[in-house]
Amino acid sequence: MNKYFYCLTISTLLLFFSCSKDSVQVVSTSPQLRISVQATTFESEALPVANAKSNIIQQVEIPLDKNNLLAVSIRTKDKAAIQQVASTNKAATTKSPLTIGTRYKMLVFNASNVLVEMKDFTVGNELSEETNLSVADAYSFIFYSLGTTTLPTMNISLGDPLAKVVGSFQGNEDLMVDIKQNLKLTGGENTIAVVLRHIFTQVKTTLNVSTVGTIETIGDLSITNTYSKADFSFANISQYPKNITFSSVLNSLTLPAFKIDATKTMATSDARILFADGTLTQALVFKELKVNGIVKNNLKVDGFKLLPGVSYTIDLQIKKFSPEGFVIGNILWGSGNLILKNGVYEQAASQGEYGDYWYRKSDGYFFVTPLLSNSSGEGSGATLKDLCTQLGGNWRLPTQDDVSKLEAYASWSYNTKKFVGTYVNKANEKVNGVYMGTTSQPTAADQDKYLFLPFAGAYNTNSAAGIKTEGYYWHTGLGVNNEGTSYQFASGYMSAKNNGGLDSRRANTIRCVKTVN
Repeated sequence: MNKYFYCLTISTLLLFFSCSKDSVQVVSTSPQLRISVQATTFESEALPVANAKSNIIQQVEIPLDKNNLLAVSIRTKDKAAIQQVASTNKAATTKSPLTIGTRYKMLVFNASNVLVEMKDFTVGNELSEETNLSVADAYSFIFYSLGTTTLPTMNISLGDPLAKVVGSFQGNEDLMVDIKQNLKLTGGENTIAVVLRHIFTQVKTTLNVSTVGTIETIGDLSITNTYSKADFSFANISQYPKNITFSSVLNSLTLPAFKIDATKTMATSDARILFADGTLTQALVFKELKVNGIVKNNLKVDGFKLLPGVSYTIDLQIKKFSPEGFVIGNILWGSGNLILKNGVYEQAASQGEYGDYWYRKSDGYFFVTPLLSNSSGEGSGATLKDLCTQLGGNWRLPTQDDVSKLEAYASWSYNTKKFVGTYVNKANEKVNGVYMGTTSQPTAADQDKYLFLPFAGAYNTNSAAGIKTEGYYWHTGLGVNNEGTSYQFASGYMSAKNNGGLDSRRANTIRCVKTVN
């Protein structure tokens, strides 16, 4: 009786579950993975917050002939991203989607950094899939791609330690990586959002000649001092970019050929991935360039260092010299020091003239009469806030910031864009001073292709100081709020923040400036 009842009960239960299998959904408690590649990103080069209004990291102007120059501007991210850096004090990034069909790989490591799972994916074809990973343990996930339909070859197998995961890359392979550490999965679907970060450098170049004519010939463009090989250690990714070992220096790497637009005034060299370590100094070299009769062979633009993981645009523009002075960035520096001649304020006839020496009061106002017209050794009489305004045409005194940008333009600390030399004046005398924008002594015929500031020295109560060896020039600073009152330079140093001198007995020289577009 009991045996019969037991058998009947089991049969009844089996019949019940058999009949109900289409109406009851059994929920899996095993973890499932859904990978979502949201974007790729280049890390933006960090800029000081003080410079957060511009995305330009370097500007250079190179004379081509007596009438034309090549303006070079190297920039990274857009202004909105830079303002994000200023407000959050974090590195900004620029993001773009990954192309459908691109392949990427997932590596999963356990808490002991042992490889326990790996799988290939294709963008646009990611499905939620079962995994053998446990919900009880934490894992680290590494995702990587070359941005193509192929994957890099790495000799790794399940059970290998993380330290063994090193990728070797050559040429222009665009390695992108994302890492998620100490993730714990739950039962059911787990979505992992992936943003792949470009590991190496990208460069794009543009040429604009619209203000001088049209492009007649443009040859190969190459870049110096990059590498042909790079080994990337995934285990040390937290030390990026020090986890990259670069090797085999390339003296010259040809960039994509320029594409000239229909107007023949613009040309673009497409973006190219290259291996740069931020240590070697690069140069761009035009094999041949002919624009509106201007012919240059092996034209070199040098003095910049490219960092890993940053996307750069190098904007080149050929434009005419300004007859009023020298354009550096958005500042036009006058063609001579300020003088007072027959009651009229002027720029000196040449850069080799010291110009007049101007007294200044403690409130920052200038005496309108310079030292050479007043032998008392102390300023007196009428005053003006800015003597440069007497030139008209929006001329003004430089600010301390203008001078700091001039110092940066000259790469003063690295001696890459300045030269302490001589200027030959009209009396055929050599005047000591510093050229901005060159690393060698120009000939007398070429000396006015560059901004030259003479070592005019200064006067204290009619006593000369530093003439022929130092330059002391006024700027707008009043010696308060972290500003100096003048800028000072000699053969071995430059300071945009020189204090002192607002005592009506100190007389410095002035080089006026104006802001240009």
